Amino acid sequence: MEFLVAIGTAIGVPGTASATAATATTAATSATFAGMTGTTLLAATAAGTSALTSIRSGQAVREEGKFQSKLAGIAATGQEVERRRRLVRSLAQQSAAIGASGIGFEGSPTISLQDTIRQSDLDSLAISANRANQQSLLRMRGRSAVNTGRANAGATILGALTDISDRGRA
Repeated sequence: MEFLVAIGTAIGVPGTASATAATATTAATSATFAGMTGTTLLAATAAGTSALTSIRSGQAVREEGKFQSKLAGIAATGQEVERRRRLVRSLAQQSAAIGASGIGFEGSPTISLQDTIRQSDLDSLAISANRANQQSLLRMRGRSAVNTGRANAGATILGALTDISDRGRA
């Protein structure tokens, strides 16, 4: 009985875990299992176990995707910090070279520094876009895994019901 409630809860059947639904399910389960043979009951239990495993597997992939998404965010933050360090280093080197040459910071040297900053800003946008795309892909994979797990569970249960029905006719 608890097994069927766990399956219903895992696939999102509304109210499965409530006491009223559990009582109704117990009565229906007792009536349904009363005429089953040991082999049929074993097949139904195996199908239910397989269905629950499919669902849990999809949920595990979704959780792994959430974790990987967080890691991608952390990695992108590290890339952004490194980008800023490179920018500061580059600007310092350019400023030192300009100062050492005695040209001054008017005209072309200023344009060169501004171009370095603009290029760094573009790099920042690319890092941010890549992070967002990667996180979106990981979340989509997680949702897909959950849906695949539910579909596999449904297919397993339907296949088992067909087998049990065929055994009943034989």
